[in-house]
Amino acid sequence: MNNKKKYIFIVIISIFVLITLGCRYAKINKDVPNAYEKQSYDINQNIDLDNLQLVVKSYSIDKTGDNNYNNTDVSLELEIKNKSDTTIDGTALIYNSKLATGFSYQDCANIEDNDLQNLKNLKAKDELKFSINYSLAPEQLENIESLKFYISNILYKDEIIEKYKDLIFYSKYIELNLN
Repeated sequence: MNNKKKYIFIVIISIFVLITLGCRYAKINKDVPNAYEKQSYDINQNIDLDNLQLVVKSYSIDKTGDNNYNNTDVSLELEIKNKSDTTIDGTALIYNSKLATGFSYQDCANIEDNDLQNLKNLKAKDELKFSINYSLAPEQLENIESLKFYISNILYKDEIIEKYKDLIFYSKYIELNLN
């Protein structure tokens, strides 16, 4: 009889612990986004960001190299416009944007020094046309139909905050078809 009471006591305590842990888990995670929204853009489509307007004018993929060393260069021709009334630093577009090849991300972009300086001090209402280049290994382009250029989320914080209030993670990217 004593063993039966111990068993019932252990079961009741276990149920209580499980209910407590479940309630704690729900309370901790109630404000964590549970969905992910990606907004896709095409070439020559205007993309409104907080203080900027971005357009990817064109892109090219150049496979170069010889038998010992292969390399694939992806070049994006961009146009950016400062919509604000102040000079802003738009270098987050270079330093924080990523080129995705499937599940792999390339985050080191090359840009001309002069363009980088102009982007760093983008004056009010000014436009800037420039190129950024990524260097990829050829195997990164195998078995994929497109590349995705993910725009730095630093450049559209206001939209991210609004989506976060609705418990949604949010990102913007430009689809670069390989076909």
